[in-house]
Amino acid sequence: IVKQKKPASLYLMFGSELETINTEQLIVEYTKLVNSFKSAVPEMKIYVMQYPPVLYDTDTLSNEKVNDYNSRLITMCNNTGVYCIDTNTALKSESGKLNEAYWSYETLTLSTEGYNKVSEYILTHVVQ
Repeated sequence: IVKQKKPASLYLMFGSELETINTEQLIVEYTKLVNSFKSAVPEMKIYVMQYPPVLYDTDTLSNEKVNDYNSRLITMCNNTGVYCIDTNTALKSESGKLNEAYWSYETLTLSTEGYNKVSEYILTHVVQ
């Protein structure tokens, strides 16, 4: 679809698999996907958004694991020549966890405020 539509920009955020897939394997697959998109539409700008912090650490997902993954994303972006947007930091509280104002207990996803914060951050950090 990307090859057919040829968008000027593509925004990607993956990481929900961090609870079940090895971080290294996830980066390998992400790199393949990014390279596939670059081959399909070389002139397209690709923006990789970092995975957001979690509100509470669990046995399978912690902010330490998210931070490691995001650090690897930066390296992947540098190696593949695409942009990395630090949406993680934009959503963090002073304690390094997800700012509770950006979480919806009803939907168990980012709140409207959280999505607005991500949108604002993207708009001030992308290449025009």
